[in-house]
Amino acid sequence: MRLSLHASPHPVIRIAVFIVLAGALTLGNVNTLLLAAMAVALAYGMTANAARFAVNLPLYAASNCARGINPRACSRGRITVLPLENPPSPCPRSKPRGISRLNPLYAALNMIRRMRWLFLSLFIIYGWFTPGSPLSPTLPVTMLAWLPTMQGFEEAGVRIASLVIVVLAIHLLLHITSREELLGAILWWLKPLGYAGIAHERLAIRMALVLETVPKVQPLIYEALAGHRQTSLSNAGHVAAALYHNVLNHAEQQTCHTIEIPAVTSPPVWQWLFPIGMGAALGWVAF
Repeated sequence: MRLSLHASPHPVIRIAVFIVLAGALTLGNVNTLLLAAMAVALAYGMTANAARFAVNLPLYAASNCARGINPRACSRGRITVLPLENPPSPCPRSKPRGISRLNPLYAALNMIRRMRWLFLSLFIIYGWFTPGSPLSPTLPVTMLAWLPTMQGFEEAGVRIASLVIVVLAIHLLLHITSREELLGAILWWLKPLGYAGIAHERLAIRMALVLETVPKVQPLIYEALAGHRQTSLSNAGHVAAALYHNVLNHAEQQTCHTIEIPAVTSPPVWQWLFPIGMGAALGWVAF
């Protein structure tokens, strides 16, 4: 389910906001990190409320049918009450349990869970290979050599948290923006490259092919893993070879088709206040 949020920012503005957010997080500032986390949490909250409202609409229509209102007669704001011979029973409303699957946060948390080994690698690299003061000077010297430093521990926490916020932000961007809107916005941003003699249309088409192919490759990964249940290192080569063979077979079976990238008009001038305001706020707390 993809949401169409009325009065939402232009797709070009959404990408601009994401670029400003990701650029500010590269500074590694704790205040910037907290403000960015609050902005992403607010965006997820607004999207969740819109999803809950969209889900309740069909339930409201079904309950109206139970009262004898013909949904086919509902057009242009007019409702005609017609008697029904066998009115259906009222629609049961199930209570939500935890995070709804319609909430974009549900899929984002699954994506973050898959990146746990990357987070562990970052923690080891920053924690144990960053020089600094020990965590606890009271411990023996022989034990301190095996512990991360205080500066490395803080740097690892900031980098991992920044990466989590970026993943949440880009997942929300892909959730509220259709593929056509996203490709059109990317083409709009790449248009200045045409003045330098760079074929920006070809680059946009390559991005379109990547966005179209990645969802098709995921079932092939599951198919390759299904034949090798053991997760030992000796089977890693067999899994990679099976995945490579499956991808090649899938590519040979594909037929040529036309990709259309819709032209996106320039966003309203006043909407540029969103990325400018976010950049000013993040820069103010950072410096």
